[in-house]
Amino acid sequence: FLKHEFGEALAFEQKNLAALTDQPKPNHERVRAEGNVGRIHLRLHQVEEAATHLESALGEATALISKEEPGQVVPLHHQWRGQYALLLSQVRAGEGKSPEALKLLKSATVDLEVGLSADPANRMARFECARAWLEQGIRTRQNGETAEAKISLEKVASILDSKIIGSDLMNEEKFLLARSKYQRGLLERDGGKIEE
Repeated sequence: FLKHEFGEALAFEQKNLAALTDQPKPNHERVRAEGNVGRIHLRLHQVEEAATHLESALGEATALISKEEPGQVVPLHHQWRGQYALLLSQVRAGEGKSPEALKLLKSATVDLEVGLSADPANRMARFECARAWLEQGIRTRQNGETAEAKISLEKVASILDSKIIGSDLMNEEKFLLARSKYQRGLLERDGGKIEE
């Protein structure tokens, strides 16, 4: 996408969002529109605007989840909340707010795991879940939390297991898996298991 194309997409989503202003909360379409506006602002490096819309989307997704019946899991609600928490975590990390960023990241992995468990055939949900675990593995390794980092990075391999998926990995999945293996190598090096 070129910058002007992102601008056109942003205007379209903002128009959709404005049309939903009077709709009762929480509202599926508004959650999606808030999230899309936040994503586009992030791609345009408009961080403050992105954070505002992602926080709103996160709040509405939480409200949708709170309305689920006991024992009921609507995969999309958890996938949304996990995706928005993951994006907002990236924003907070960029602002230097590491504790808040890690808290958001850990909540993202929980929701994306729930969403994937309820909809295991969803390839995009699987990729997003693996990506969140990879990010958690990287950040916890950098924080010196080696045990948690090891568990997080191992989750990436288990989620992106071609035998579970039932087909060969796509290129972006292979790249994610390669990144997790590299991080596991760094973890072993940090632990003194690999000599320089």
